[in-house]
Amino acid sequence: MLILWCSMKLTEALLFNTPLLKIAIKDIDILFFCIIFVKFAHGTPNFIQKRLRAMDNPHYNRIKAVLAEKDKTGTWLSEQMGRNIGTVSRWMTNKVQPSVEQLYDIAKYLDVDVRELLVASK
Repeated sequence: MLILWCSMKLTEALLFNTPLLKIAIKDIDILFFCIIFVKFAHGTPNFIQKRLRAMDNPHYNRIKAVLAEKDKTGTWLSEQMGRNIGTVSRWMTNKVQPSVEQLYDIAKYLDVDVRELLVASK
């Protein structure tokens, strides 16, 4: 029962961006115990790991969004550029950033201004 409660609270916090601080103070000790138990007894579940990585991963480019706006796919872009689909996928998920030259090539293939491929700083 305790593990189920912990899973529910952690899932709520991670999926709905509910701050853990909103959890009642009396529940903090139980939650802390659950986090330690789940972490060391079972390892961190994959969906939690992915969510935590996504929260730490800043977005610099909008390649995925612009491809969607143009009804194009990452596969299409990789074929146009002669690049591996894995490379394009990492660009789309912001795990790796393309070089400036590659951004200009992407803009050319998508027929957009290169600035549309970048997240605005302000």
